[in-house]
Amino acid sequence: KIRGTEDFFERINLLKTLEEFFPNKERYINELQRLIPVDPSVLIEYVNDGPNYTRPKSPDITYDFLENLDEATIVLGQLNFVKRTSFIIKREARGVLFQHPDSQLVYFINVPQNSYLDFSIALDSAVWEPGKGDGVEFIVSITKNAQQFRIFDQYIDPKNINADKNWFDFKLDLSTYSGEHVKLVFETKSGPNHNNRFDWAGWGEPLLKIEVKNDLREVDDG
Repeated sequence: KIRGTEDFFERINLLKTLEEFFPNKERYINELQRLIPVDPSVLIEYVNDGPNYTRPKSPDITYDFLENLDEATIVLGQLNFVKRTSFIIKREARGVLFQHPDSQLVYFINVPQNSYLDFSIALDSAVWEPGKGDGVEFIVSITKNAQQFRIFDQYIDPKNINADKNWFDFKLDLSTYSGEHVKLVFETKSGPNHNNRFDWAGWGEPLLKIEVKNDLREVDDG
C-alpha cells in the first residue's frame, strides 16, 4: 500500500501508523531511511513534521514568511498554486513556500535596520526530468512609495540542466528600505516556452533577518 501511494507525505503518514508492527525501533528506522532520502540526523524530526518541517531557527530572524503565510495574498494564480511544504534535495530537507507559476504572493512587512532577505530557490526533485516543462523564473520585488523595484530575478531549469539540480542560496540586502513599511512580492513565472507543466517551484525557508555585528573589543590584561 505504501509503495502504491503517490503522495510523498501520505506515504510518510502510512509509515508512522505501521511503527508498532516492526519488531524493533532499528528496523523501523531502517525502513524510513530506505524510503525517505534525507540526512539521518533529521530523519525522525522530518517524519514527525512532514510538510511543516524547517531547519532550526537562528535568533537573528525578525520575520518568517512560512509561518506568516496566512497573512499573504495571492494576487495572480489559483489558490492551490501556493502552499507550505518541504523539499528534500541531495539529502538536505528544508521548509518550502511552494509557488506554482504563474503566480504572485504579496506580503506587507516592516523592514528593521540592517535587514536582509535570506532564502533559497529550487524545484522539487520529483520533476527533475526532461519532458516536464522548461524551468521556472523566480522574482522578488518591493514596492515603496508607489514605486516598484525588482530586487531579484533568477531562472533555473533542473529538468534539463544538471547544474541546476540543487538548492540555490541568496541573501538580499534590504538596508535601502530600513524603517519602511513595504509591499514585498514573491513571483514565479514559467520558462521561456511558457510551459508551466510540473513547475513545482519552491522558496526555501524565506526569512527576514538582521545582520548581527560582533562587537569585538580588545581586553586590557594589565
